[in-house]
Amino acid sequence: MNTVLSIREIQHELDTELFSRLSVSGTEQVDCLLKEQRGIIKGLQDSLVKHHRIVAAIQAHRNSFVPTINSILPSEILAEIFLQLVHVYKLQFDKYYWMKITHVCRYWRDVALSFPRLFSDIHFPTRDHHKFEELIRLSDTTPLTLHVDDYYSDDEDGSRSWEAIAPHLSRTRSLLMRIIPPLGTSWPYCPQMASLAWKVPPDADPFRSKDAVHSALVCMPNLRSLTSNIYILGAVWFKMPFASTLTSLEICHNRCSSPSLEELGAALSVLTSLTTLILEGVRKGCYKLSTSSHVSCPQLPHLQLLRLHGIDTEVANILKLPFRSAAIGMKLNADGYYTDGVALMSIYSRLTTILQGGPQGMLNREIRVCRINIRCSDFQRTVQIKIWEGDQVAYPEPPVLDFFFDYPSRNPQTSLSFFELYDRLIVGLWPLVSNTRVLHIDGGVSVTDNHLLAAQIEHEIIQCLGSAKLLGSMYDTVSLPHIQELRISFIGPVAAFGDPSLKALVGPLSSRLERGYKLENLIIVDNCYPSTPNDHHQFAQDLVQNLSAIVGRVEVRYEVGGWYCY
Repeated sequence: MNTVLSIREIQHELDTELFSRLSVSGTEQVDCLLKEQRGIIKGLQDSLVKHHRIVAAIQAHRNSFVPTINSILPSEILAEIFLQLVHVYKLQFDKYYWMKITHVCRYWRDVALSFPRLFSDIHFPTRDHHKFEELIRLSDTTPLTLHVDDYYSDDEDGSRSWEAIAPHLSRTRSLLMRIIPPLGTSWPYCPQMASLAWKVPPDADPFRSKDAVHSALVCMPNLRSLTSNIYILGAVWFKMPFASTLTSLEICHNRCSSPSLEELGAALSVLTSLTTLILEGVRKGCYKLSTSSHVSCPQLPHLQLLRLHGIDTEVANILKLPFRSAAIGMKLNADGYYTDGVALMSIYSRLTTILQGGPQGMLNREIRVCRINIRCSDFQRTVQIKIWEGDQVAYPEPPVLDFFFDYPSRNPQTSLSFFELYDRLIVGLWPLVSNTRVLHIDGGVSVTDNHLLAAQIEHEIIQCLGSAKLLGSMYDTVSLPHIQELRISFIGPVAAFGDPSLKALVGPLSSRLERGYKLENLIIVDNCYPSTPNDHHQFAQDLVQNLSAIVGRVEVRYEVGGWYCY
């Protein structure tokens, strides 16, 4: 029975009886009823207090619950574990999902609240301004990492976002910003700023954007890493206080702020400490011609990493690099989005020529192309290529060769077939892929369109594998002799290929085994839901039975949804 409801009902009954007797009873009867009512209410109130105490005791017991880990690890270690969980949760969930760890128990909450580093990575705008201020308070004096990802829907000029973060920039260590401060804004002095990533909105005024970036950089004497989509190399670097300390520079060019070829060549020629060069976005017409007879060279003596987005096909003609320890470990990242392979190879050939002038064997020893992604273009007979070396890949991570086919957009009349891709690129890129250890063939990114076309191209892949062109012999040598893992990911049910497709793999793989090149791993991935589980199970059994003798490990699995490659 609900105690509060019982009290109200009794009060109502007693009041009703009291008022009914007032007209016929004297004062003694009224006093008696009031006394009786007060006694009943007091008894119920005491019972209610007892229930409240029980609830409070249970809540206290819940809050005092201590997981087993707390009895093993001191609070300092537990706080560091929380810090790692924050990074994981931010990647997988909402940026503030990690706060759920403070709701497990009182001990965990106390540990979290006493560890300001947990609250130093702040995204703005938050759901409300008060949360931002509370996070700032909890971070105490810890250097901040601020992410100003966007501005309010009614804050078109970014003024509200700027007003919120400006008072805290003096103790900010890392800033990612996508707004432009209002005109006339003066930046505070930022002595702790070590990393700045500033990508202005694409529709922003380029002249205002450039002025804003320059005014900010003057206030950051200890900046070590800079990312910007406004081109800021040139004479202005002579005025920057951090020019002698900058170690990492990433510039994403746009049409309004791209440098001239002469400026880029002059910049590269004086980077004497450069250890990593990453070129991205190979396309034609990205750079303009210089209109000045004198080109200023920025003095960045300690710059180790330079990443340039939007590299023109003509950049191969102006690349100039010093040949000390600078060229060692250079990386090539040419993202050929809407670009043919000729432009990429032009740049790669130029870099090869440059590096051959360096230490003996530098090219083979230091430059490793870990991944080549090849996609069919939508409407042109061109190939999109991406070459890069993973930033956190430990040497000697083997190279990876990826084929990606965007089936729904492929036009059979204008796009390259798998055979054409192989003939045109694998042979042409042989110096890059001859040491490839892992081969991925991705069968597409969508299962919503043109399944007939998907099946057609998948059969092309199987036929190419079975024709000994890719895994068999070529020019009296084993094609891609160092392949250790082959992964084929299909758009349609792999069971539809049946026995002929399985046997098509046996010949070239057996030939490789006879030559001493055994395939260690074969992975077949089905990107569709198993509409016919029995057929799929039989397919997997047949695959293992046919290939287990010539392949170290055979695996068939589902990965519903596929993946995209950019």
